[in-house]
Amino acid sequence: MRAWAEVEGLMLEDGDFERRWMDGGQREGTEHQVYFDPPTQRWFKRNNLCNHGHWLEYFQRLQLHHVLFPEAPLRLEGFVAHDGEFQPIVSQPDVQADPGAAWDEPTARTATRAFLRAAGFEPVDNPTRKDDYYSPSLGVEINDMHNENVIQTKAGVAAFDPVPRLDWAHKFHRIKARLGL
Repeated sequence: MRAWAEVEGLMLEDGDFERRWMDGGQREGTEHQVYFDPPTQRWFKRNNLCNHGHWLEYFQRLQLHHVLFPEAPLRLEGFVAHDGEFQPIVSQPDVQADPGAAWDEPTARTATRAFLRAAGFEPVDNPTRKDDYYSPSLGVEINDMHNENVIQTKAGVAAFDPVPRLDWAHKFHRIKARLGL
């Protein structure tokens, strides 16, 4: 993958990302280090891939995010070599929250649940996973839809850091059905 990125000119300077991240307050979560770029009005994220078992799963997440959450699409910018690891850099537009919206945890959960139900998702039936949803018709599970990863906008709910995943058993079933197996 790294050889391909080098040939395609997708290798970015990690020092540039590191400087901007440090200057931006060193925002980070479990998987991302993030900074905001005022000239482009985009958020840039370096991902350590800790939520993914392999690259295909990560790229499927990007595609699922793009399809499910078009209000804050992710764009692959390139890759960096960071601390000996090959890591992707993505960006997404700055999405403004509705300044008049109260967005505490219960309000966010209620609005997110209504938004996802309208899209065919139901909460996962597990009290320890109150921010996870599943669509049996799509075979997609979305994790991490808590009030720090979604915002209320004037147009509705915008998700900017969910973890959508394909349900592999469902995917294989659809492939078999399509092929008549």
